[in-house]
Amino acid sequence: MANRKRLPSNQYACRNCGGAHVYGSQRGYECGRDARRSPAEPRSRASSHRPNWTASGPASSRSVPSASSPTVTAARHTPAAVAAVPPERRRVRIGRRRRHARTHLERISSAACHDAVAQVFAPDGFYTRLADRVLAALPWRYRVRRRGHALCTLLRELAAGLDPVAYAKLAQNPIRDGLLRLRFPPFLADVLDSGAIFGARQILGALNRDHLTTTLTAVIPLVCPDVEQCPTRGEVLKTYASPMLADRLHAVTAGAR
Repeated sequence: MANRKRLPSNQYACRNCGGAHVYGSQRGYECGRDARRSPAEPRSRASSHRPNWTASGPASSRSVPSASSPTVTAARHTPAAVAAVPPERRRVRIGRRRRHARTHLERISSAACHDAVAQVFAPDGFYTRLADRVLAALPWRYRVRRRGHALCTLLRELAAGLDPVAYAKLAQNPIRDGLLRLRFPPFLADVLDSGAIFGARQILGALNRDHLTTTLTAVIPLVCPDVEQCPTRGEVLKTYASPMLADRLHAVTAGAR
């Protein structure tokens, strides 16, 4: 049997790797550490840095979504969340918004225009009842688009897009069919076609175009969630600043009876 090679006095034979290490060396330390480690023990420390969301601890160590985060906001405006709002709470919210809108319009308009504001915001008046019917029939997607101002934008675009020539061509059509051809959404066409708004009218020609334009613009503050932040604020202020608005509003309500 051949004699084994004699190691220097400062080295020793490693039983793990079969080689030789210097006493106290880093290499020898790592070789012994790897031998002592259990095969089932993970070699990576990445798992120790992963957050444990189920562990109990102080509130500052857990990530809690804020009330204004996109996830929470989207959850509030789902169809189920919108339908779950109690009717009484919804009426209180709408009443608070309308009081704010009326105060804002009266503050920035002249005293001669206060009569028009009073007509539009009169409780149980023609425009208030129309706005209530529109909000009751409003699809949920209009409540969340454009930060809640999708209906305001829709009413402004419809009022501005009522072309006299196209309106005259559809004068003999039924009201609902004519409004749909004028690109009114079905829910709004159904509300305007009901006899509770403009009375029993059979054809679109019986509904005055100017009255319809005035009505669509006048009800925007009644359905708007925040008139000061509304994208249609400029058009609304221009409409309510007109000294002839009160007379046009009187004509609309007189013709609706």
